[in-house]
Amino acid sequence: MDAERVDLLIQYTLAIAAQNDWDARELGPIHLLKYVYIGDLAHAARNNGSTFTGADWRFYKFGPWSNAIHERIRPAVESIRAAVRRFTYEADDGEDGEGIRWRLDEHPDRLIAEIERKIPGSLSTTIRRYVREFAGNTSDLLHFVYRTEPMLKAAPNERLSFEHAVPEPPPQFEQPKELSDRQRKKLRASMLALKERLANQSRPRYVKADPAPSYDEVFDEGVKALDQDAGDELVITSGEVRFSEEIWKTGGRHDGGIP
Repeated sequence: MDAERVDLLIQYTLAIAAQNDWDARELGPIHLLKYVYIGDLAHAARNNGSTFTGADWRFYKFGPWSNAIHERIRPAVESIRAAVRRFTYEADDGEDGEGIRWRLDEHPDRLIAEIERKIPGSLSTTIRRYVREFAGNTSDLLHFVYRTEPMLKAAPNERLSFEHAVPEPPPQFEQPKELSDRQRKKLRASMLALKERLANQSRPRYVKADPAPSYDEVFDEGVKALDQDAGDELVITSGEVRFSEEIWKTGGRHDGGIP
């Protein structure tokens, strides 16, 4: 892993966030890490699966994860004198957890320009786009990275392959052959005949029901009979559903069948 490149993407992400509205300038470790992943993803798509940082990314819980990148976050943001805010929150287990957010209070334009001279334009464009779209919205950001190709082709704890980020080449179509004069005349005649046939077709007529339907006791009894034929009402219950580990490699995950 190239630690200097990792630091550049972390610092660039925080600098771009500083251009957001005031309530969208703070980012935490989970946000910064995911934006580095997005940068690696953009680089891999243009470089045959080769990432910018060279980090070892893995499928961890609800998104891509790299311990090495996570360890670079604090020194990277401290080196650009980012302000820090600490807070407590109630964790899923009921215990109090400690959160942390960083932001840049200084004007970021100079830092942005400096970093943009050191990273590919595709990375700066991509990170800028998604930092402005998601900022510190953890839920939307996690959902987005979870649906990326390297994640959809892996199972929990597996190493992510960025070769899946490379777009498939567009299909090659044969150029249509030029029609002869005889073929063009035949096609023109067929089009005129079709146009004439459509023009002569009568429009469908809509007939008003006579007599009008009556929603009376007979109707209600009929509905009850149909409901009885459908069987007993569904019973609401609870339980635990277990899935095979093979589900992670099924086509449904990357074909849209499983969210």
